[in-house]
Amino acid sequence: SDDEVVVLAAPALAAILAAAPYLTAATFAKFDVLAVLAAAATKQAEGPQGTSDTAWTAQVAVLTLMSAYLEHSYAVARSGLQHRPLTNTLFALAFKPRVRPFALHMLTTVMAAEPLSEWERAAKSALFARLVEALPALLQLRQQ
Repeated sequence: SDDEVVVLAAPALAAILAAAPYLTAATFAKFDVLAVLAAAATKQAEGPQGTSDTAWTAQVAVLTLMSAYLEHSYAVARSGLQHRPLTNTLFALAFKPRVRPFALHMLTTVMAAEPLSEWERAAKSALFARLVEALPALLQLRQQ
């Protein structure tokens, strides 16, 4: 199944990123792996929740790889500021209790990146405004 492939591939890619970070990050950027991982995370989140241990393990594997890639460097985290598929996915996941910690961690990783251009500053401001707007609903979900 797809989940079984993901369970094997995502940790392998994370290990390659850890072993050869610069070459792997450059390759990930070339192939827009953030978009691929965001699409995979969205698909997993939209699927049936809690149907199997393999599905959950696959979801954690994708989110862990995405987080490791974002934490690789400030350049990668900065790229997340302007990456709409990624930020849309992270905000959607923030409202799913089981994966909320992953999503919020990645959002704060992206927000911690220091913008280098006016465009990045504007993107960070927009992301911050979106986060502030979502906070009341997220806090309400947490209290339930």
